[in-house]
Amino acid sequence: MVSCSVYKLLKEGSRYVKNGKKLDRTDIILPRGYVEEKNYSWETNGLWHEKDEEKTNAFYKAQELKYKAKQDAQRKKGQLTEVMSEILENANKSNKPTKSATKKEEAVDSTEELDVLKAEYQEKFGKKAHHLWGIDKLKEKLQ
Repeated sequence: MVSCSVYKLLKEGSRYVKNGKKLDRTDIILPRGYVEEKNYSWETNGLWHEKDEEKTNAFYKAQELKYKAKQDAQRKKGQLTEVMSEILENANKSNKPTKSATKKEEAVDSTEELDVLKAEYQEKFGKKAHHLWGIDKLKEKLQ
């Protein structure tokens, strides 16, 4: 890749000449082979690509810095993943009850209560309670 400026050349008869060139585009990055190919046939295509080695070097340095920054970010991401994994592993090892365990216990208790209320309903009315009735509805019916 190379940084270059593109000039349109003036036509003199059937050929183009470099002494009358007009700037078309500046500071564009193009493949080096493409620029060399176009410059080889400048007399027939009417374009001249003027390479700027300083800007080309600056482009490569910027690309290298971007690459290094990306590598650093990936390394930091890996370290963060390791730390988070360790934290989660330590959290799982602790014996403290979690909210989800408490909710499971509540669900078991409410299921047992629902079974008891359904049995009471069947005793009182001689038929099974409706399968969609919850605890509140059964308590209401039993009063």
